Amino acid sequence: MPASLTDMRLFVAAYEERSFTVAAQRENATQSGVSQHVAKLEMQLGIDLFSREKGRIAPTPAADRYYARCLEVLHAYEAANASLDGLKGQ
Repeated sequence: MPASLTDMRLFVAAYEERSFTVAAQRENATQSGVSQHVAKLEMQLGIDLFSREKGRIAPTPAADRYYARCLEVLHAYEAANASLDGLKGQ
């Protein structure tokens, strides 16, 4: 099953914040929810995206590559939605 936009958005937040807890606050989610989405992604992709040690997370080289592509997808999604703004109500 491919990653959902929610999976990508939560991964990006965790990557940028370097914390599941702060990512959860940023995205109005729970820490366990963010952690579960990332774990699901790692299982689907077959590779660790973060190393975990005593409540800290650090991106792996795979996460660095995946982050760049996730940004492209999320920006394209936002642009697609924004492209319809002028057509509302027609």
